[in-house]
Amino acid sequence: MAKRSFHGYGVDERGQRMIGKTFPRTRPREFVANLPAGTVAIEACGSAQHYRARTFRAYGYEVRLIAPQFVKPYI
Repeated sequence: MAKRSFHGYGVDERGQRMIGKTFPRTRPREFVANLPAGTVAIEACGSAQHYRARTFRAYGYEVRLIAPQFVKPYI
């Protein structure tokens, strides 16, 4: 998650890219509400991400919070 934007990146079970979109930070709910439930990984760097994790869980997602040093390969 960036300061002003939300980057959604999705892969299938084989690791092939399925989704790659950037949204204003205020719209991640709209992004996840229209996708089938699955696993979401979020960089765990502040309390805002824990809020987002609770939001995603409410939509039926399994949420994994990962340390910032492990996020770099996905950028």
